[in-house]
Amino acid sequence: MLRKEYGYERGSTSQGYLWLKDMRLSFHLRLREIIESKGITYSTCQELSAAESDSPGLPHCEGFALPFAIKQDDGRFKPIDGCTANCHVSCRGLVSPPCGQPKLISPQPFKVSWLKDVTKSLPTLKLSF
Repeated sequence: MLRKEYGYERGSTSQGYLWLKDMRLSFHLRLREIIESKGITYSTCQELSAAESDSPGLPHCEGFALPFAIKQDDGRFKPIDGCTANCHVSCRGLVSPPCGQPKLISPQPFKVSWLKDVTKSLPTLKLSF
């Protein structure tokens, strides 16, 4: 019985053996209904598409802008001025995003090495202190 409830998914925001999508969606819609009845917004944060599972009107799953920060030589983190860490939404259409890494604008899964490239771009970045 259990095997019928799981399937291997590839290419979605989540990959691997997962509860079947219709079951996950049904679960999240019911949970969203309960959460919203308490006055709280709900998001599956990329497990499912925002259009089908998140509370309406959220700009992204966190519900607020998260500044992207880089670690400085002194060990402290400094936010990159103008960066929201929601690259594929906030920087869509920009040739030169605040972090200096246009490849991060894609909604596709990124490579950790791309974030390391941001560090290499530091001398050209304007940082907020």
